[in-house]
Amino acid sequence: MYFSSFNALLLLLATLSGPSSGACVPGVKTWWHDKSIIDIQSPAAPDEVRRSRRYEVSVSPARTSRFQRSFVYESIPRNGNGKMFDPAQSGKQYNLTDGDGVTVEIDAGISMAWTQFQYRRDVDVRVISSDGSALGPASNIVIRPVDLGFEVRSPQPDTVVIRVPYQKSGARFSVEFRDDLYTFRSNGTDYVTEGGVTVGEEPKNALLIFASPMIPDDLIPSKTSTGTQVMNPGSLTREALGSKPTLYFEAGVYWVKKDGILGKDHIKLSPSTHYVYFEPGTYIKGAFEYTTRHPDFYTVGHAVVSGENYAYMANTIKDYTALEGLTIWKARNNAIIQMGWKRRDVSDVSVKHVRLIHNRWIQPNAYVPSAILGASPFYAEPKLVDPSRKMSLHISDLVCEGVCAALMTMAPLQNFDLLVENVHFEKMHDDVTVRLGHSVVGMDAGENMNNYTPGQGNLTLGIVIRNWTIGGQRVDGTNWSEHQLGQVSVHPDFEGDWSIDGPAGIETFTLKSILMRALCRAPRPWLNACRPRSQALFRTQWLARTSHHRHLLTLAIETSCDDTCVALLSKDPDGAAILHYNEKRTSDNRAFGGVFPVIALAGHGATLAELVNESLPFLPDAESTSPNTITVRGRQKQKPDFVSVTRGPGMLANLSAGLHTAKGIAAAWQVPLVAVNHMQAHALTPRLVTALARGEKTAAGNGAARPAEPKRTGPEPAFPFLSLLVSGGHTMLVHSRALNDHRILAEADSAIAIGDALDKAARQVLPASLIASTDDVMYGRLLERFVFPRAADGRAIDYAYTPPRIRADEIATYRSPHGWHLTSPFATTRRMRYDFSGFGSQVQRIAEARPDMSEAERRDLGRDTMRILFEHLASRVVLALGNEEMGLRDVRTLVVAGGVASNRYLMHVLRAFLDVRGYNGIEITAPPVELCTDNAAMIAWTGMEMFEAGYESELSVHSIKKWPLDPTGDGGGILGAKGWVKRR
Repeated sequence: MYFSSFNALLLLLATLSGPSSGACVPGVKTWWHDKSIIDIQSPAAPDEVRRSRRYEVSVSPARTSRFQRSFVYESIPRNGNGKMFDPAQSGKQYNLTDGDGVTVEIDAGISMAWTQFQYRRDVDVRVISSDGSALGPASNIVIRPVDLGFEVRSPQPDTVVIRVPYQKSGARFSVEFRDDLYTFRSNGTDYVTEGGVTVGEEPKNALLIFASPMIPDDLIPSKTSTGTQVMNPGSLTREALGSKPTLYFEAGVYWVKKDGILGKDHIKLSPSTHYVYFEPGTYIKGAFEYTTRHPDFYTVGHAVVSGENYAYMANTIKDYTALEGLTIWKARNNAIIQMGWKRRDVSDVSVKHVRLIHNRWIQPNAYVPSAILGASPFYAEPKLVDPSRKMSLHISDLVCEGVCAALMTMAPLQNFDLLVENVHFEKMHDDVTVRLGHSVVGMDAGENMNNYTPGQGNLTLGIVIRNWTIGGQRVDGTNWSEHQLGQVSVHPDFEGDWSIDGPAGIETFTLKSILMRALCRAPRPWLNACRPRSQALFRTQWLARTSHHRHLLTLAIETSCDDTCVALLSKDPDGAAILHYNEKRTSDNRAFGGVFPVIALAGHGATLAELVNESLPFLPDAESTSPNTITVRGRQKQKPDFVSVTRGPGMLANLSAGLHTAKGIAAAWQVPLVAVNHMQAHALTPRLVTALARGEKTAAGNGAARPAEPKRTGPEPAFPFLSLLVSGGHTMLVHSRALNDHRILAEADSAIAIGDALDKAARQVLPASLIASTDDVMYGRLLERFVFPRAADGRAIDYAYTPPRIRADEIATYRSPHGWHLTSPFATTRRMRYDFSGFGSQVQRIAEARPDMSEAERRDLGRDTMRILFEHLASRVVLALGNEEMGLRDVRTLVVAGGVASNRYLMHVLRAFLDVRGYNGIEITAPPVELCTDNAAMIAWTGMEMFEAGYESELSVHSIKKWPLDPTGDGGGILGAKGWVKRR
């Protein structure tokens, strides 16, 4: 086995990494190198070790403050050797047409530091910035893999303390800082600084920490044994290695020379040597080659085996049969797991418990696959397959954090027996330009992506994919293909011999199925609820018992994102509504700086049933003669007439949590289900506000528990009206013509919505201390309060805003007194689109260029950020109103809804902008703050309007990730979704 320069960091990841003379308190051991350099350009001297220019690390037993320093190593691109071709040929460089793998790293100042220590108890790891720059607060810090769940605190601005619990397998993790990230963007050919597609976001100053368990005593050889050769630090020669069975390297720095040249030779062990041990603190600038014929050979210890003196692009052959517990940071070259290049027989290979904390590629490529699983085509011609060979692998428990590339890109050269299960992507590339999320198997997908091999139809693909999720949504037989969630393309040659599915029995974990099983086991199953054809009978009986005229009552559930919401709403025949209950719980996403789907889903699981149960006592008391009652805590309560729930759009798994719960409740209560569109609900919320205003006196008079107190914000918006729907996930201007007829006039060009753009900009503008003080990860809300603090006496805020009177004023470049300027999206075009994709980068560049920005300047930057974004919204409203072809002549109201509608500065800008452009006759209405953000009250109201219009949902309906409003577009709008039932 031959260890080369390519494997220095890989060896470290496998917990063979490095120390020097050690320090020790009980249960903890660290080490230090007395001769070290801080240099980001030059090679280190033979006896020197490169030390981090950014971080100092020390380790203490937990809760004791007995810190001892731990050496922090640093790697720089090309090890300071340039594009070295061969150490023996000074000055000769690689000249590769597609580069050498190093791209923007040097110019961007990207560095990689790491430290390692041994432990056998819980420890506190303290990180301090070498130059005193701020690392905290705790909300600025992310530990990857994120599922480690380590406790983090920041006692001083330049200090971070991480509690690392002891575990036998050790811990390998990255310490990252939200304000020190570099965004890699690709145009499909190269990395670019402007435009393109985001393909990765990584720390500029990376820090990896390897907490390694102590080596067991029985694995440490005796230094005094006659079969042990003890090595002392210094220059290594083949003669000094000897021929004993065991080599023992004492702590210190070693290097290999030949003919006076570093890197010209490597360590070729004697055929008699089969056991090599490194003391903690060993740092070897060299490579090992085993020549033994002994049935087993071992490399044991915690050391750095560095290839810094070699041609850094060297490669090697390595054979593994089982890998477990891998933490991977993947750059641009090749797949995570490569299975290609030649025809092979491989069996009994397993890879499990993999945490991919970063990954990025520039472009899709067949020969260097941009995917988790890759099988490259055969390089030479002719390209042949071999049906007599088979490759068998089992890959399980793989989590990819951040934006992930494709699951697989494969050119099958032999038969496969490949099981891939329990793979979870936080997100996956879904752009249509670079297409890094596209899995290509056996297909010719165009330039650089030809995975077709003649004769492949004679092979058996044999791929089974189970429980693959993207953003919490499961990829299965209904959504795997190229233009769907999974983005998978498989050649028709392999039709029928591969499968993609979820684990058997997953449905048994939903509340719906639990309730249904409970009903079916009851002595008298309710209304044949267990029988497939029960729905028609179910609806007939409902119609029979609700033909009389009375109040309508609904229970509503909303779980489309990270808010778990439940409401109870009633409405009388005169249009007055009462909110009997309206509560929500928001999952704690602070550690992720934004909504993390898995955490949000867990929040729904923890709180939804609790909220439903909590709401039931607030149901109106039942009339004594009413047959439609339920007993709650010994009291007869009015049973809701139907259950309302969000069906989409949103995060699919999160939506399903609410939808399945609603189905189960509807089945248990034997009432209809109304599964509504989330964005339709936002648009209709002002109508709810008007109805609540009418019902306030009724609610007070009836003594209803916990009535809502929203204030009336304007006249009931009668159709038609304009809807400006603005949130963290959506930006759209809509012509709302009728209850189910909403025509899209303008929407966002990219996946970045107005709320997301505000949050990203706010993280750059807001002082770190302010971010640390909030539990809210929707930083856009905090930005408004920071820029426009409210007076203690309640006086109105002076926004000091002058709207652009004409188009020329709108597109004019404004330069702030501080010297920076921000460019408005689509400033020079009248195109009916929104685009926020590059705005956050503008703000980031300004903030990074001015690290000592005063609070006053931060307020100015925040004000200009909001002004430009909000004027971008307003400009499209004005363009729409002025375009006769859009048919808005009868529109008198602009409804602003969604989470961003709670921003008072937005409402001020819209009013001023429309007034100065001659549209002062347009009424602008928005819900109160508590009804702007996601809530179940708006779902209840939308369910109420749909139910009164005669619409119900079948119990077989499923969640919809993307559910467009527009009936003229793809999908047919609200009523285009399958599962609606129209009552006569």
